[in-house]
Formats: sequence, structure tokens, C-alpha cells
Amino acid sequence: MNIKHGIQCLLGVTFIISNTLAFAKNDTHAQLKRFAQVYSAIQEKHLYEVSNADMSTHAISGMLNALDPHSEYIPANQFKIDNPADKELHDVQIGIQTMYRKNSPMLIYEVLEDSPAYKAGILPGDLIIQVHNQQVSELSEMAISNLFQQHNSVKLTIFRPSTQAIIQESIERQIIQKNNITAKILDNDILYVRIKEFEEDTIEAFVNKITSTNIERKGKAPTGFILDLRNNPGGIIQSGIGIASAFLPKNTLIVTLKERNQQKTFFNRPADYNFFGIDLLANLPSWIKTTPLIVLSNAASASASELVMGALQDHQRATIVGTQTFGKGSVQEIIPLRTGDAISLTVAIYFTPKNKTIQAQGIRPDIAVSDTIEGNILMAQHEWYLPNHINLNQLDKTPNSISKNTSRIHQFQLGGAHDFQLIQAQKILQNEFYLIGKPNTFLNMTPDYSY
Repeated sequence: MNIKHGIQCLLGVTFIISNTLAFAKNDTHAQLKRFAQVYSAIQEKHLYEVSNADMSTHAISGMLNALDPHSEYIPANQFKIDNPADKELHDVQIGIQTMYRKNSPMLIYEVLEDSPAYKAGILPGDLIIQVHNQQVSELSEMAISNLFQQHNSVKLTIFRPSTQAIIQESIERQIIQKNNITAKILDNDILYVRIKEFEEDTIEAFVNKITSTNIERKGKAPTGFILDLRNNPGGIIQSGIGIASAFLPKNTLIVTLKERNQQKTFFNRPADYNFFGIDLLANLPSWIKTTPLIVLSNAASASASELVMGALQDHQRATIVGTQTFGKGSVQEIIPLRTGDAISLTVAIYFTPKNKTIQAQGIRPDIAVSDTIEGNILMAQHEWYLPNHINLNQLDKTPNSISKNTSRIHQFQLGGAHDFQLIQAQKILQNEFYLIGKPNTFLNMTPDYSY
């Protein structure tokens, strides 16, 4: 297609669309003509030739990125993985979860147990300085992700805050089998369950963990229940509704989704957390409704995990312990395009049973306890710091204090023996004296060195 013909087609489409939408208040025709003028100028005068496909893709991506942080364009190669072999390749990783921080080293906040990174001795709290000898602070998040996929092994240069050491490791990529839910009995007969993400089978997996534990205990109720939703980025909303429902009476309001022109309410009823209306929670023991409950939170708890906390907090069923959550209270719909790609579009905001928004607010813990006794390791870029975030209420954004001392930073595995927040949660359940650490202090995780 030559440029002149392409512009004529575009203007023709513009004319048709503008007549179809003539009733609209805004002047669609004028705006599309404006777009066509820019399109033509780029095609005719830019230093480099740009293909029609690239122009269209960049325009779509730009429109979506300007809306809010979670509306985005999804290329065809990322949208759908149908081939099981492709799915396996997609899951070949080293077993870490990281937080991208612009112009800074990348924070490792999770190391999956028995993964290649775990076996190599990588710790939560380690900072990635380089990937394949390229400085992370100078790369975009997408560029870093691509570097992780380029070779069979990933060469990392890491700074370890607890020892001030520089570590170099080449870690072989493998197919990662994620264990999304873990459960164990702690001292004083407290049941600990951690959910890492809300996936399609999370409700069934949760019920299986609880029922098998109940059988092993011959129906004896635990003295307390700790639900760990730290580092849980969310996932499928229905799974979150189901997990919240497990602890609440039937027909209890869980969450309200407010769209542009309507709102939807979801309750503790099978049809609201299961497409087929099957009561997936029917086999849970009765003590799950009454056992004293603590939910652990941190700055990486987001979306569906915040939905769960909001419902349990509003109904006074649980005590939230930890740090303020991320604050993503929006819902995205994936809309496929005819060309095989797709867009993710923000279509709703969700509200807790007491009509409080989570969006750019987060869940504030009932008892604030820092990540470690020295302060918080996980200085997340909360929703309210993201460009173009949806802001329904003004929030006090006074920055917390940042400690400059990195030499004593305590690195630990969530759910492990040295997990400060978990230790305090157990003490709270036992009505013992507990520590809160320094919940308003973030430890300086940017090393002072030249590398």
C-alpha cells in the first residue's frame, strides 16, 4: 500500500466513523482528521520509514497507556499460549519474583522453594545489579525480562544488603512447578496457610489443604489461623471472593464492582465464586468460621488479595497485621482483537462491604508491623505513585523515613523461622507481648558503591 492510498483509506474510514457517531457530543470527525494529519506527517517526513503496522500498534499502545497504569496493549505473541510446548517454554524460569524500580537495582522479594535460584543460594532482599553484564538501572522492565529469556542460563550480578557482598551467579533455567498454596501447623497449634496468587484452582486447592489438615487432626480445631497474603499480586477475582467466603457466613456481602454505568455486588454464595454455581466450600470444617484469624499483608499484596482483606476487615472477622497494601482496586477486561492481539482495559473499581475503595488507598493494617525489626525491606511503588493512576480520594502521601544503614538488613524467607511478621502474628494470637518493629521506616535498599 502506498502512502497516498493509505491516507485516502484512513480518511475514508474516518468519514464513515464520524457519520456513524454524529450524535456524539465530541467532534469525532475532527479528532480523527487530526490523527490522520499526524499519521501522514510521520509517514512522509520522519527520518526513518515506519510501517503501517508499527504506526497502528504504537497508536493503540499510546492511547491505552495514557488511560491508567493497567490498561495496556497485549501483542499476539503474549496474548495466548495454546501449544503445551510453548507453555512449557514460557514457564522456564530460575524461580524468583522481582520488583522493577526505575533507575535502581531490581529487588528480589520472593525465591521459590527448591527452584534453581533457591538452590543457588539467592535470598529475598537481594538486589540484581546486572543481568548478562548489562546494568539493570539503565534498562526498561521489558528489556530486563527479555534478557532473562535469551539464554539457557541467566548470569546475575547481585548485591546482598545483609553482608554488603557482591555475588555473581549463573543460574540454569528450568520448568518451574509452582506450589501456590502451602500449609503447616506452627507452635501453639496455630494453622498457617499461605496463598501466593489467586488462580483458577485456588479455591479447590485451599479446600483440599484445609480438609486434609482437618483429617490429620481428627477434626480438632486449631487455636488460631494465619492467612498469609504477602507478596500476593492478586489474580482471578472469583477466587478471591471464594477465599473470603470461606471465613464468613453465607450470603455475606464480599465486594461491590462499580462500572461506568452500573454496579455489581458479590456475596458469599456459590454462584458468585464459581461459574457453575457449585458450592466448592461445602466440605470445609465448621471451625474455619470461628477460629481467631490473622491475615498478613505487605506492600506487594494487591488486587484480589486486597479484596479478601477488605471483606474480612470490614466484617471484623480478621485482624490485618503487617504493612499497608499496594492499592490496586481496579478490574481489567481482556478484549481480543481480530488480528490476534488484545487489549487490557480498566472497566471497574471495587469497593469493600463498607463502601471503602481500595484503589490508590490500599488496606491499612489493624496492627502495623514492619517487614523486619529494623524496618521495611519491601519499598513498593504503590498504586498512588504510578503515572495516570485512578484517584477517587486524596491520600496523605507524606513520605516515610528512609534509613541509610544497610549493613544490618535482615534477609529472610516468608513463612520461615526468621520471619519477623509471622513471629509477631503468633504472639498476637496467643495474647503475648509482641513487637511492631519500625513500620514507618524503609531500609535503604540502594547500595552505595560503584560497579
